[in-house]
Amino acid sequence: MRSAARALTAVLCVALFLVPVCVLGGEIERRSLPNGVPVVVELRPGSPVVSVGVVVDAGTKRDPAGLEGLSRVTIEALAQGAESIPDSEMAVLRGRGGLDFRHGATRDIAFLGVRAAKPRFEDALRILSALLIEPRFAQDAVLSEIEAARAAVVSDEKKGFERTYSQVLSLLLGDHPYRHSVGTRRGLEALTREAVVDFHRRHYTTGNTVISIVGDVGDGHLDLLSDAFADYPRSPTPPPDVREPERGDYRMFEFRMDAGSGQAQRGFLVPGAGEGDAAALSVIESLLGRLRKGRIHASIGAWDCGSCGAFNHLLVDGGWFVIHAESEDPENALERIESEIERLKTEPVPPDELSVAKWRLKGLAAIESELGLDRGLALGWSELAGIGASYPDEMMEKVEAVDADDVMRVARRHLVGGAAVIMMPGKPRGRGI
Repeated sequence: MRSAARALTAVLCVALFLVPVCVLGGEIERRSLPNGVPVVVELRPGSPVVSVGVVVDAGTKRDPAGLEGLSRVTIEALAQGAESIPDSEMAVLRGRGGLDFRHGATRDIAFLGVRAAKPRFEDALRILSALLIEPRFAQDAVLSEIEAARAAVVSDEKKGFERTYSQVLSLLLGDHPYRHSVGTRRGLEALTREAVVDFHRRHYTTGNTVISIVGDVGDGHLDLLSDAFADYPRSPTPPPDVREPERGDYRMFEFRMDAGSGQAQRGFLVPGAGEGDAAALSVIESLLGRLRKGRIHASIGAWDCGSCGAFNHLLVDGGWFVIHAESEDPENALERIESEIERLKTEPVPPDELSVAKWRLKGLAAIESELGLDRGLALGWSELAGIGASYPDEMMEKVEAVDADDVMRVARRHLVGGAAVIMMPGKPRGRGI
């Protein structure tokens, strides 16, 4: 979700369902296909490119127990081919140029999208709908995707940051469906083509799906979209909500692994996207920093901070906030992290520092708005989550309203308890506290 940014002052105010909303992109409309699938349209007059994104409530949180990894393997295998389009024709359609496909799964959603030059719009819809409605799910494709997911899990187990982060999530989430984002070894070993076909049948339906379009489009484009998805399976009832993770007592874990440097990470459970404190948590994330910017890097020092900062992972059914530091002295790094947390709770943020933190967030939002497909997928996710397609833009308005008192209040409320994990380079062993 990154590209060249438009000027941050180019924020347009439009009416969405007769409610005035300030947005970073163009005018937003909400439509519905004849079969009931919601469609979010962001109009961009004069744009030579149209982006179409399909967002499905089929992320990793929907994986059945014992089949962790099913959602990711399903979307990866789905993208490999469709029954109604021979591989040779699919290769020709994709090879003509002017089409850029993307697919994947997050904890909340599975998605499939395409950026298309306007003359290729019909080809894009034909491929997109064929893959979603009648995927081939060839046996060799499914097995290949299972093996790729298994390799990703094994690879992450050998990386210091990923291994430490996995321990943080284990302490925070336990057996919650948000616990993993790729799968587990045991779950992937149990997957079959039949499980993939059944998961697709149950989840890729009208009641679980939102489609977004970003570009210079009119009623004719929407008619083509309606025709392309006329046979999309109908199911008006979405799956039940996933329970929010429950906050527990503070827990700590220390372990060793063969790595070039250590890791210190501090994690907290926080409310999900759309909740009242989300904007202030995002400002706190920006204050603490990403990579080599912010308070964490400044506190630990450039000489002993490979990758330091924070990230605020807000999902539909809860979220978490993690502060991290790669360091040769991870125990000292954790002490510095705790000191910065206490500082947020007790010292008002200086106005200049708060302003810079907000501008970082608004800059990233403006960059995201420039990429039509990324923007469309964000709008579709927000609509599917029940917080409305205008959420990304309303979030920036709320960020601008955050003040120093909000930062202290939200830090005191949410940056408590949680989990701390230290990874020391050396012979593997572990201990929990």
